[in-house]
Amino acid sequence: MLYWCMSYDDLNKNGYRNIKIPKYLLSLIKKSILLNINYKFKKNFKSYKFFNKHLKTISNKEFIKKFGPKVLRNIDSKCAEKINLWVKKNVPKKINFNKASLNMITKLECSENEYLKKDQFCAFYRIVRKNKKDVGHPHKDSSFMKLGIVRKAKFKPKSVWKCWIPLIGVNNQNTLNMIKSSHKDNINIEYVKKNGATKPKVPENYIKINSHRIVKPIKHDGSEGVLFHPDTVHFANVNKTTDFRISIEFNIFVK
Repeated sequence: MLYWCMSYDDLNKNGYRNIKIPKYLLSLIKKSILLNINYKFKKNFKSYKFFNKHLKTISNKEFIKKFGPKVLRNIDSKCAEKINLWVKKNVPKKINFNKASLNMITKLECSENEYLKKDQFCAFYRIVRKNKKDVGHPHKDSSFMKLGIVRKAKFKPKSVWKCWIPLIGVNNQNTLNMIKSSHKDNINIEYVKKNGATKPKVPENYIKINSHRIVKPIKHDGSEGVLFHPDTVHFANVNKTTDFRISIEFNIFVK
């Protein structure tokens, strides 16, 4: 069962809402990510503890090569299907829509990563090392659409939402920040280059002026995720407190 911590009115007002994530799904996702990590390194890390020891030995160049592009961080098709079934069953009635689904990976993504299967659902993880610049700029997910990045589901959506779930090593210092009600603001988005790719960026002055509106919906990993509007400004701080932070995120198409 999926428990919602705020009402639909709160979601419209704030631009985000917390959700309780079933333990079975969290367990499946963690196993899926470790499976993908083992595939990348041709290793057999039996736990994240063993992976952490190896993570500390690799160069920044190798880390970016393994975990930089999002297409290399997609989980396997079976786990993505389980996430989609959970979304399909629980999300629509909670946000006043009739249908919900994860988007599909593209043909190009499938050709760039042999780990992926044709027409599988898309859910990707992120690893943030301690004291490394593994986090992006403050941004709105809707800004990626202006870059010509097209995502498709098995139906034409009326809107697209995002779900972020912290899994390992997340605490109050390195969790995801949201600017409350920022989905209602008119913001002039900047575009910058990072690791050879163009990325959207919310101006620093906007963040400074609205610092009093910054909230941390989730204080730690283990039980909750956050669902948010595509125009909600969000960002993460450099991880200064844990050896690494792992989270998973995915788009939710609704109609």
